Amino acid sequence: IVRPPNVRPPNVTSPVLAESPESTGSNIGEHDFGTPVGSKATNLGSQSAKASRGLLGGLIRRKKKQPALGGRQGQNWDSPLMLLGGGALILLVAGGIFLYFYLNRGSGDEMFELAEESYRGQSYTQAIGGYQTFLKKFPEHPKASLARVRTGMARLRQHVDSGSNWNASLETANAQLPIIKTEEAFGEARTELSTLLTNIYDGFVTQAENAKEVSEKQTLLDQANAALALVDNPEYLPTSVRRIQQAKIEEITDRTTLVLRDINRDNELQLAVQKIREATTSHDILLAYDIRKELIARYPGLEKNPQLRDAVLAITQAELAKVTTADAPITAVDTPRTLALPRRIVVADRRLGNEATLPGQIAVVLTRGAVYGLNANDGSVLWRHWLGFASTDDPLRLSADPNSDVVVVNRQTQELVRLAGKSGQTVWRLPLDQSFTRPAIVGNQLFLSTTDGRIVAADAVTGNVAKQAQLPQSQLAPLGVDPESRHIYAAGEHSSLYVFSADTLTCEQVVYVGHRPGSITVPPAGVSGYLFVCENGGTDSCQLHVYRPIPDGSGFEPAMDSLRLDGQVAVPLMTFGRRVFLTTDRGGHYVFDVDPANANEPVRILAQTLPSATDVQVQYPLVEGGQIFVAGKQLVRFELQASRGEMVRKWVSPEGDRYLGNLQLFQDVLIQTRQRRGSSAITVSALRVSVGRTIRDEGQELWSTDIAAPPALEARRDAQKRSVVVVSSAGTLWDITSQAMSNGLLNAASDRTSDLSSMRPVTTAINVDESRFVLTAKPPTRNVLLYDSSETDRLQEVTLRIPHDQLACELTALQGKLLACSLAGPIYLVDPQGSDNHSVLPYQPTLGAGASVNWIRPAISSETSPLIIAATQSGQLLALTVDDQPKPHLEASNSRELGANLRGNVAALGANAFVVVEGLTHDELQTVKLPGLEGDTREALPGKLVWGPEVMGELVLLATDTNNLVALNAQGQTAWSVPLEFGALAGSPVLIDERLLCTSVDGHVWQIATDKGQMIPWHDDQRSLDAGEPLAASATVVGKLLLLLGRDSTLYIAEMPTAAEAGRQP
Repeated sequence: IVRPPNVRPPNVTSPVLAESPESTGSNIGEHDFGTPVGSKATNLGSQSAKASRGLLGGLIRRKKKQPALGGRQGQNWDSPLMLLGGGALILLVAGGIFLYFYLNRGSGDEMFELAEESYRGQSYTQAIGGYQTFLKKFPEHPKASLARVRTGMARLRQHVDSGSNWNASLETANAQLPIIKTEEAFGEARTELSTLLTNIYDGFVTQAENAKEVSEKQTLLDQANAALALVDNPEYLPTSVRRIQQAKIEEITDRTTLVLRDINRDNELQLAVQKIREATTSHDILLAYDIRKELIARYPGLEKNPQLRDAVLAITQAELAKVTTADAPITAVDTPRTLALPRRIVVADRRLGNEATLPGQIAVVLTRGAVYGLNANDGSVLWRHWLGFASTDDPLRLSADPNSDVVVVNRQTQELVRLAGKSGQTVWRLPLDQSFTRPAIVGNQLFLSTTDGRIVAADAVTGNVAKQAQLPQSQLAPLGVDPESRHIYAAGEHSSLYVFSADTLTCEQVVYVGHRPGSITVPPAGVSGYLFVCENGGTDSCQLHVYRPIPDGSGFEPAMDSLRLDGQVAVPLMTFGRRVFLTTDRGGHYVFDVDPANANEPVRILAQTLPSATDVQVQYPLVEGGQIFVAGKQLVRFELQASRGEMVRKWVSPEGDRYLGNLQLFQDVLIQTRQRRGSSAITVSALRVSVGRTIRDEGQELWSTDIAAPPALEARRDAQKRSVVVVSSAGTLWDITSQAMSNGLLNAASDRTSDLSSMRPVTTAINVDESRFVLTAKPPTRNVLLYDSSETDRLQEVTLRIPHDQLACELTALQGKLLACSLAGPIYLVDPQGSDNHSVLPYQPTLGAGASVNWIRPAISSETSPLIIAATQSGQLLALTVDDQPKPHLEASNSRELGANLRGNVAALGANAFVVVEGLTHDELQTVKLPGLEGDTREALPGKLVWGPEVMGELVLLATDTNNLVALNAQGQTAWSVPLEFGALAGSPVLIDERLLCTSVDGHVWQIATDKGQMIPWHDDQRSLDAGEPLAASATVVGKLLLLLGRDSTLYIAEMPTAAEAGRQP
């Protein structure tokens, strides 16, 4: 150690340095600095500093001892050598200090780097030791802060990277982060920390997802939220760093939502199961099912939960206990209902090609509210039985015998009726006093269900009921049967299906299906003990549920996952052998094969054709052997090739027709019901088809019969033919003679058009003169049907010779000709037979390019000369006359704008014309004077116009939507207004003397006095004549006979009451 000379300085407060003369050099020698500069020195520390201070002190003291000899003495202290030596000494001391620190720093960096290598190599225990040693030896090192941060991160990584102990990871993070977050070097760890904290968050969420118990899930979710709090702490992860992991954080957060949903689901499951048990105990079955339904609606995944299934099983057991069976006899009636109008003539239009070689066999079809029995050999109608439009269930044959009786459902009278197959006579009828389903048959027993949940077993021979069962809920779907197991399947209104024994009518099992109210509309089907249930769950899809018996006999279990099918099932499933055929209204066809011996796949789709229809169309199937017939928009025959798993299309009918009702097969003759394109009639026809063998003439039509076509107008009397003429809207004409009246049937039409190929069904009749009338469609066109009693072919299809096809309104007769108001604007006066079409030029309004005119039906006033009053819907009135100069033409003599929209048609009576002005809540009748069209008198109507105005004698009649018939006088004033208590008018009232004879669509006929609108009783004890069936036209009176037409052109004959019988002398 270098020490300064041992010179003690004088005891002075502060040293005083003497000035040395500028000429005097330094007198300081080497011995004044101790060890020479070039000598060895091993310590530049504090002792060297002390030695330096001692050296300087000695110099000071030494200078102080020199005496002053009068004036300035020579001084060596500030000599150049002294200054250079002192500076060198200072530099030497600073360099020593720097060298000391440099040498120590170099060894610290190496130690830090060794710890870093361990950290990067994931040897976190070794890294922690290295960092701690480094900090102990070099606490002031520049990387000391980073070493402290790395130590905390290494401790955190020890747990996070193991991925097995997220609790320890979270605890370590909570312990270390508050310590290291204040370090200057903490910023370098933030990116790495974002990954670690996100991984902790992810680890807890993953464990929560896999946890079985709700409590465990909740605990892990709470810990995950604690980890998320660290992720969201800006002291640890500022937004700029958190953004790196944002996508993953959001994904994990989404999963926490699912975990929370699982927790809520499990909690709600436990609560729901408890409530279900309570409801079951209190016998509130509907509430129990509702609880289950609400739970499944929120959590569909719970549908197969064992706890919930056990709870549901308890419900079904409780339901089973509530089903009761008891002796509850009902005696059928063996007499038919009395017909209000027994004299009737059923009309049909039969076209025979070749007989079907089916002598004595009967085809039974239901269409438009009536059941028809037809001779399957030639298509002639044998009988008709009215049921009502609400009856849509196809007749049920009681056996495979083609002549067997049938059972039908009369929903109008709420009766089950057995009809004799050959005659249609009533064998028995069973009144049930409420709505019920189409019956199912097992042996000689008929089974049906009522809306109040009763299962009724009726004897097919007598119709009598001995036993009934009562369900705990209502029942809407038809019953299904399994003839092999002799089980009856009753689908409840919702949720449950009940399995009954056909022999004892006891409920053996309750199967939980879980269907929504009213979603099962076709009967369940049983095959080989398996149960097929179709649920129409949506507007364009259905679910097929298949159940199999549980081996221990305790009930049914799903045989497969429910199968979603495109379209809805609208017709019953068909079973054949161990197979089931199902068709949807979207054109999907499926054949299912049932093999209970196949444990892996007891039910499979054997063959299918995928849905092809873009719109809804009910498909009617029939299966015979390996042949499958399906009728919808076309009739198709498929051949089932089971070995290849295919349904191969073998034959198809042309497109365009719409098939209705079930198909019937008689040997190799297929009888089907359809509505032909452009026809209003229903066509029943027989086709030769290939069944079991290939034939050359497949699809050949043997016969066809048109039935149930609505009438085009009221019955008319043809004096020349001495008959009553009935014309249908399909363009078919029948002459009803006295012989036909006695037979009650007429299968041969007297005349027909060529299937109305160029027009739609006709609905409106216009009398041209005494022997002619025309029939038009809606909307009207220039194509019409002309009836001329003087012609051999009385009914002809005629095209009026006008250049425009579309008419704006109905035709109007004028002196043997027709006024045709075209949509294009011109009004033509034409001869319907085209003999003098250009004798009168049309009226041509002034129109812009492409404009059209919406005319309403004009009226003819004959007060002076014929005057045509035409009007448009927009409120323009025209008075037209036939002017002979320079050539005959229609000319407007007057016109007027009413400034309001018009409805209905124009009527003319006396010197006035009448139009109906449209109002917001009710319309008004405006009267205008002829021929000038003046006047603004308006009469308020009780509602909106629905029919008229029409002139009847001295009255103008119209009907409103308030169900009122209103009569106005020639001045446009209301004469009387009476309610239409029997319903809407079926046709225009008929004026007979001073009475109006009215018919309603509901089938009533009544009389009204024209003077005051009072109803005239039909007989003393009845206000009206009830035909018992709907009517479709005005009444016709021929002598004492009253002729009425039904909705299917059936002619009813009654007698008109005399004035005395009617209770009023006319």
